Parts: sequence; C-alpha cells; structure tokens
Amino acid sequence: MSIAALFVAGIGPGLLLSFTMAALCLLFARKRNYPKGEVIPLRQALKICVEALWGLMTMVIILGGILSGVFTATESAAVAVVWAFFVTMSIYRDYKWSELPKMLHRTVRTLSIVMILIAFAASFGYIMTLMQIPSKITTAFLTLSDNRYVILMCVNFMLLALGTLMDMAPLILILTPILLPV
Repeated sequence: MSIAALFVAGIGPGLLLSFTMAALCLLFARKRNYPKGEVIPLRQALKICVEALWGLMTMVIILGGILSGVFTATESAAVAVVWAFFVTMSIYRDYKWSELPKMLHRTVRTLSIVMILIAFAASFGYIMTLMQIPSKITTAFLTLSDNRYVILMCVNFMLLALGTLMDMAPLILILTPILLPV
C-alpha cells in the first residue's frame, strides 16, 4: 500500500474525529459554563489567518509532495523540516539564533531516547524470531477460533493491554512479525 493512499484514507477518519472532538468541547464548555473569550474582529482574524499560512505551508509541502509524487514520505519530511526551521527562525522569529544550540541539545537528547527504545525493540524482536515465538503465538491465535472477528477482538485486547505498558514505536517493531501472519 502506498503512503499517498494511506494519507488519503486517513482524511475521512481525521475529519470525523476532529468534528467529534470539537462538538464534545463545545458541549462541555456550555454544560460547565466555561468563560468565553473575546470576539476577534474580522480584520484581525484575517490578519491572523494570513500569518498562519507560512506555518500551514508545512502541511501543504508534506501532503502535496507525497500525493503529487514529487517526494517520497521521507523526502517530504526532510523538506518540511527545513521549511519549518526557516519559517520559525526567519519569518516568525520565535527563537533567537543564540538559542539554537540549546534547542539542538534538547532535540538530540529526545531523539537518543527514542532511538535506544527502537534499538532494544529491534534486538528483542530478533531474539524472539530466533526462538520462533512469533510462529508459536500465530499458531495459538489461529487455534483459538476460526472466526476472524474473535481473533481481531483478541488482538485488539492484546494491543490495548500492551499499549498501556509500552511506547508505540517499540510495540510496532515487536508485534509486527507476530501479528502479520495472523
């Protein structure tokens, strides 16, 4: 399945989730009588929208690049990062150039934690494959029931339980070889 098709397939559920969350927020705000903000004049709202276009171009670069076939997913991410850096430092000027080393340090620290998690998950998945655990779990799932909906519910419960204990990236790396045959 192509990345572009996955992006297009996510538009409907994303919009549905967005509208549902907005409706819930409005419902709770009215029910709990939260204070209302100031009404923004139309001229100021238009100015805010125009200023936001620079940042929203990041989304256009990612989606437009992938859907048009100009970029792969990785290339569009790299171009979007360069664009977001340019917009942040040159147009919005949210950070000073003197703060750049501090930001890079925080970024590398966070990235190193994620990469360590992924490395351990990959090695754990490799050891599980050597011990033939995925094939045993696959056999156990398939002998549990012939009904695919029962198997799907068991997989969902397992993912729910494991998702409360583990991060998403290691979980995907560990469970993909197990659940793919199922």
